[in-house]
Amino acid sequence: MLHRCANSRTCPEVLETFGSAELYSEKMSVSLCGFTCIADIPLPSNVHRYYSPGATHGGGSGSFTWAAPGTVTIPAGQWLPNDPIPETYTNNALTYDFIQLLMSGTPMPPSVYPTFARGELVPNTAADEGFPNIPGLPYEGDQAWPPFVYDFGHRENYDQESGVPTIQPPIIKSVLPVYATKVNADGNENVTGLPTVLGEAPLGTYVGWNSATTGWYGPNASNGPGSVGQVFAGAGNSGGYWPFWDTQAHRVTAGDPRLSLEERYGTHAGYVCVVTAAANRAIKQRFLLSPQKAKASSSRRTARTEHAGHVTQGKSDGEEDEEAETVDQGRHPDAEEHGAREDEDKRRCP
Repeated sequence: MLHRCANSRTCPEVLETFGSAELYSEKMSVSLCGFTCIADIPLPSNVHRYYSPGATHGGGSGSFTWAAPGTVTIPAGQWLPNDPIPETYTNNALTYDFIQLLMSGTPMPPSVYPTFARGELVPNTAADEGFPNIPGLPYEGDQAWPPFVYDFGHRENYDQESGVPTIQPPIIKSVLPVYATKVNADGNENVTGLPTVLGEAPLGTYVGWNSATTGWYGPNASNGPGSVGQVFAGAGNSGGYWPFWDTQAHRVTAGDPRLSLEERYGTHAGYVCVVTAAANRAIKQRFLLSPQKAKASSSRRTARTEHAGHVTQGKSDGEEDEEAETVDQGRHPDAEEHGAREDEDKRRCP
């Protein structure tokens, strides 16, 4: 793509952002490791690439609202609820950084994206990705659309992406393997990428795929009898999400191997602490603007405690949360009763 401008030394600076959904529904892996995926394609010095782990196409709502597995809302025609991992706040920061590069020569933050060399790009199977066995979240990422190698005819110049197609529709010469990202024990991506606050302080498992449950791309349809739904531009571009349980007792009863909110964060104050630390780290790395920290702080206050120790269903961004406000000020409403848990929260928080 940049061959001609490289020869004439007229290549522009390029800011490139993408998320997990691009690997599953937009065949992005060929842009990272080519047709064979035996090595990474070198990144030109004028291209600044940033990847949002677990994010849907364009990013999600950024909501910190939680509901228990089995009670969370799932849109019609989809296998999973929509993925809330946002890209707006990181993209705003990167746009600001990019303007500073163009106007003042200030270097961009280092590119962050998964690579084959680091073992972060793997075939999209549950075994290769290391996807855990999560009740309610069977691995469907292998239903991603694979890249095709097309034959448009002898007058097509593939190197220069120009010419005149003489075969329409084109012939599919080969079907390439799909590569996606490694995940951790929660099913969340464990790769180099942008540190979104919700991704750093997760309330569940966030995936870049979501399968159809109806229509041509649904079960027993385009893939034949007995097939499950495919990832496609509608459901696939919404990504998917499956919440953690609130308590250890509930998740053990459900057979869920992922730690509960209680085990991860202790109390609501413990969660606030983790979110605040994540926002501060992102600001230092220039992946989050300082004014955006206030917005992220306001959003995560939607997570509130219905009873001691549990992060539960939240409120909309417009509602006030007096309990969250007092926690931010270091005063739990029942400080005398919960002093021991507050100390535990501080030990948990990085």
